[in-house]
Amino acid sequence: MDEALRTLQAVQYVAEHGEVCPAGWTPGDPSMKADSEGSKEYFSQVADSAEAPFATTLKAVTTRGELDALIAAGTPLVVDVVAPWCGKCRMLAPHVEQLQKEHVGVTFVKIDQVASKELADGLGVTALPTFKLYTGGREAGTVVGYKKKALSDAVAKLVAE
Repeated sequence: MDEALRTLQAVQYVAEHGEVCPAGWTPGDPSMKADSEGSKEYFSQVADSAEAPFATTLKAVTTRGELDALIAAGTPLVVDVVAPWCGKCRMLAPHVEQLQKEHVGVTFVKIDQVASKELADGLGVTALPTFKLYTGGREAGTVVGYKKKALSDAVAKLVAE
């Protein structure tokens, strides 16, 4: 009965306020706007600051200067834009680690969307995870989402260029 009441309250809240209630929402909890900006804002506010970041061997890039230097080097580069609260980012991390091992000539780095928000926003990131691919000093593509095959194919194409 409690769950039915909670669900009804969420439906009423959405109808009245036009915002989305995340899973497990109860009256008084934060809600979010139903767009990518709203979800990024919501999750950055509710992310548990004590949550340990997921393990990764990818070097963190925190400034535009660092990123520009890597791009200017001209070697194949994959930039993984992630956030500590992003479950899909966590889910895909082992696959990214495997791709890094398989493609030793490609540099893999990460940008934490929360810690380096301006940098991520400057890349036009509106959804997570987002992968920006560069070669020869120029952008070679973007992969958005958590589909392993799409990322694997993009990295293979990057290597072939």
